[in-house]
Amino acid sequence: MGSANQLPAVHSSQDLIISCLGLHWTNDLPGAMIQCRLALQPDGLFLAAILGGEALKELRISCTVAQMEREGGISPRMSPLAQVRDAGNLLTRAGFTLPGVDVDQYTVKYNNALELVEHLRAMGETNALFQRNPVLKRDTALATAAIYQSMFGLEDGSIHATF
Repeated sequence: MGSANQLPAVHSSQDLIISCLGLHWTNDLPGAMIQCRLALQPDGLFLAAILGGEALKELRISCTVAQMEREGGISPRMSPLAQVRDAGNLLTRAGFTLPGVDVDQYTVKYNNALELVEHLRAMGETNALFQRNPVLKRDTALATAAIYQSMFGLEDGSIHATF
């Protein structure tokens, strides 16, 4: 997305728009999809890949449990992600006439949860929420890693993350 979440495209000027792992960062997903549709020529193709609602479910669960145990409540630590049914509904709402939604699930193995978090940071996939507590206490972070290991650890001591 361009500045101020505007596509740098003239109305009906594109025959193909591809978005690869970028739309989940927009503050207005429905609006971004509408802009894509408006920029497309009739019968143009919009192809997008986004992280969906089940992505990193193990980390989300572990972080929630750790925060409840250590801090007595939760603060959003990860950006919200669209569920499959929501993505289809958003495409329809944006005016796409033949929307199709598919899910690919990948499981990636890590030595531990801290390595996973470092990988996410290196990818630039940290929390984009404005209304979040920017400080994650050290004991909560360590508890998250321990809970992740106990709930989702593999026999060889490693963990897996679902994308």
